[in-house]
Amino acid sequence: MKPYTVAVDINAPLDLVLELFDDPDNLPKWQKGFVSWTLREGEQGQVGAIADVVFENKGRRIDMTEEVTARNLPEQFDSLYRWGKNHNTVTNRFIAIDDDTTRWEATCVYSLNSMGMKLMGLLFGKKFREQHLEFLQDFKAFCEDGVDVRTGERG
Repeated sequence: MKPYTVAVDINAPLDLVLELFDDPDNLPKWQKGFVSWTLREGEQGQVGAIADVVFENKGRRIDMTEEVTARNLPEQFDSLYRWGKNHNTVTNRFIAIDDDTTRWEATCVYSLNSMGMKLMGLLFGKKFREQHLEFLQDFKAFCEDGVDVRTGERG
């Protein structure tokens, strides 16, 4: 599967965007299917931090580990996600367009090593990108209007 980049412009100042992004308590508010995030070692959000992350998608549970591999906000925040024999790296960049607008760019590189995931990547690679972009759009709605994906209501 080829690497891809998705981006969204958020009508909020860079400092607020970073504050909301950097708080794991906000994850369920903008990530559909999010079940839990549990820090296993290190300091939350810092290089070397490892957390167990659980999602549920269409009744299927997905357990993965997240490792922060680079942190130089706002220019770079990288995480490595592992599940089974597979992993992906996400590089996040936050750019102040002006005092009230922030662009979030996320580049994702997958390494799909199980036969099932290789087939899924081949057949549904576009869906991976679409789901990633949906996360960014949901985060935008959360930042701008306080919309919580669990209820669809403003917080």
